[in-house]
Amino acid sequence: MDKKLRAHRLDLKIQIRKYEEGYREQWEAFIERAANGTFLQRRSFMEYHGDRFQDASLMVWEGEELLAVFPAHQVGNQIFSHQGLSFGGWIFKRGLSLSFQRQIINSILGFYKNQAIQSLMVTPVPYYYSQEEGLQEVDYDTLGFEISGNKEIYLIEAPFILKDKGKKKGVRRALRKGLDVREGELTQGFWEGLMVPLYAAKIGKDPVHSWEEIALLSERHPGRIQLISAYLEEELLAGLVIFRHPQVIKVQYSAVTEHGKICRAMDFLMQYLMNLPHIHYIDMGTVYDGQTGEKLESLAYWKESFGAVSRKIPSLHLKLI
Repeated sequence: MDKKLRAHRLDLKIQIRKYEEGYREQWEAFIERAANGTFLQRRSFMEYHGDRFQDASLMVWEGEELLAVFPAHQVGNQIFSHQGLSFGGWIFKRGLSLSFQRQIINSILGFYKNQAIQSLMVTPVPYYYSQEEGLQEVDYDTLGFEISGNKEIYLIEAPFILKDKGKKKGVRRALRKGLDVREGELTQGFWEGLMVPLYAAKIGKDPVHSWEEIALLSERHPGRIQLISAYLEEELLAGLVIFRHPQVIKVQYSAVTEHGKICRAMDFLMQYLMNLPHIHYIDMGTVYDGQTGEKLESLAYWKESFGAVSRKIPSLHLKLI
């Protein structure tokens, strides 16, 4: 879209509509081609736990053209975007100017204010998930938002060659032993045979997703939720459950057997992951205990040993009334 067209579009009126089931097909198609959408904002992902949330999502139109969506839910007189997702915020059509993005956000704020909503909590999609080169981030301060907190994640820019001497040694050991990597669909055998027992023994609780939930999400999003595993002949040594986006891999879960530790299977898997074609970032997630909020220093050190760097993802708050 050229500059003249972008400027002209700012003079056109937009309409805000609440999401309803009849818009499902348009919502799903929009997320797939949006500037900063991920499959996490698809209805097919959001609604696997839809019974826990009162949906308050919005769609922004210009005539019959869908310009943006806002995945959200409501608690009392507050709007959240979206506590069932790692992040959400405003998902924009490609090619929209920064000024037009601001106009869309202001229109959404006005819509909620007219609905007697008192406050809005937003965790925007991080910049590294954007599929539009040079997409500028809105300056939320100028729109009245305050930073209510920061979610610290650990990020690796790919491709990346391990620099930690211990990890490099581990990869060499894995290669000498003849380990191989396999990519495929997530299996119940891995989940319940290795993941769940490991979580129970190590942290005393189950993974965030049950097998039924993660299996449903895998079925709904083929090729997006995968198992990257390390084998010695036919022996499973380690696995990474990943959420695969066009240019980002999110490491969602990891597990390794005792033999896998000896063979340095996880070092081997991570080196493989960081050099997959067309991948620009590896999102290693947080290092905080989900129940206590305490930073797990050993987990932070482990992620840093693979070259991950801490990044702050802000949570935004705005009082509307």
